[in-house]
Order: sequence, then C-alpha cells, then structure tokens
Amino acid sequence: GSGSGGGGGGDRARRRQAALATAKDRNATLEAVVAAADTLEEDGMHLTPQDCTVLIAALGRRRLSDRALAVLDLMEQRGMPPNLFHFNAAI
Repeated sequence: GSGSGGGGGGDRARRRQAALATAKDRNATLEAVVAAADTLEEDGMHLTPQDCTVLIAALGRRRLSDRALAVLDLMEQRGMPPNLFHFNAAI
C-alpha cells in the first residue's frame, strides 16, 4: 500500500484485504466466505462499491442469496446506492 498506517486503522485495512482475498477465492469454503462477509460488514469497515460487488458475487456463488441481498441493504444504509453491477452479482 501507500504510506504506513498506525494503530487500528492499519489492522482494519489488513483484515479488509484478507477478507476480500477470501471472497475472491473460488475455492474458499462456505464458512470462510461467511466469515469474510462478517468482517466486511463490521461497523466502521470501509467498503468501496467494488468491494461490495466482490462480496455479493462470492455469496451468490455459494447460494447465500439472503446474505447477498443484505449486502445490498447495507450499501443503501451506508449511502452507497447499488448499481447494475451489484444487482447482476446478486442474481
């Protein structure tokens, strides 16, 4: 990354990156993907629209449609309206 973060922010960024890597891994277990989703949905966790697409797609691949739809709701709550990419990933 660029720069060195101190304290909890750096730890949160590392946890975010690890969770996204798990979500992108098509061989990750269902339990690992659910744990990654739990991490990414934590209060205060910074998520980009692209992160949400990755998470929704990972949940959808594992037939966790309710959880994928919950991510769409979370996006709305955080002021990040879902777009066509998010809805397609949820299908």
